[in-house]
Amino acid sequence: RRVLFRSLRKNYFSLTKKGVELAENGFSFDEFSKILIYYMTEINWGYFDRYPVASEIQWFAYFMLYFIHKKAGKFISTDKIGKAMFKAFPMLEDEFIDDPYFGEKEPEDVICNICNNRFVRHFCAFFGLLEIEKRSNENSIFGYEKFCRKNKLFKKLFIWNV
Repeated sequence: RRVLFRSLRKNYFSLTKKGVELAENGFSFDEFSKILIYYMTEINWGYFDRYPVASEIQWFAYFMLYFIHKKAGKFISTDKIGKAMFKAFPMLEDEFIDDPYFGEKEPEDVICNICNNRFVRHFCAFFGLLEIEKRSNENSIFGYEKFCRKNKLFKKLFIWNV
């Protein structure tokens, strides 16, 4: 089975010819874009965290990318992304109504946490699309708050014609 630049042969994963070429010569802009799109559409973002499925959050990745394009020229709190998601798509609240693990938390807070974890940390930061800063915040349970802004790579990859 072939998946992007690797394939399964005799129960072992190996790189395809294209994967070997990319490993030796590096990625072009087009190949990097293919990997981003593959990650956005084929990978289950929720597989590694304990949050409810909330698969809609992944479906709305373009909304979050556009939000960053419009609002994150300067550093903004990463919570603003989740709050914008909740405001634009209030039906996300339905994902958490019967979940005993998150029953005591406000759905907006859970969505902010999921967006921070899945989108900001595991997608944008992983692919180098954002600059992320931690700033001291005594009111946070972690003692800090994360802020992000788009960087040169983000600006080069995402050109919006609206």
